[in-house]
Amino acid sequence: MLGLKALQNYKPDWENGGDWALYGMYYITQAKYQASVADYRAWLPVYLPLYSRNQNMDGSWSALKKSNENSHGSVYTTAMAIMTLDAYYGGRIPLMQTIGSQTNNPSSMPVEPNANDVIIRIL
Repeated sequence: MLGLKALQNYKPDWENGGDWALYGMYYITQAKYQASVADYRAWLPVYLPLYSRNQNMDGSWSALKKSNENSHGSVYTTAMAIMTLDAYYGGRIPLMQTIGSQTNNPSSMPVEPNANDVIIRIL
């Protein structure tokens, strides 16, 4: 819980992302999602609009500016964005699970979908 408290006022900035920003935001999102519905709901208005505003026209995401993730290319950055956004959809991609564990139930989503949702299709 001390780690979550340290992240309580963290505000990501796409312009000044810093080293490994997408990687870090994935783990911040996972920590808040797994901690509690309240922690995750408080994080939603911070990270969802950021990802929505910074998605490229072709559906991909680029690295945050001033990040050392720029050299990894759009496959890496888009994968990190999709995995981060997956928490919003109830963790349907089987991430962070041990072999044999049950997948998350989509009906247990911590928030209700609305017209501003980001739609991700994994082919």
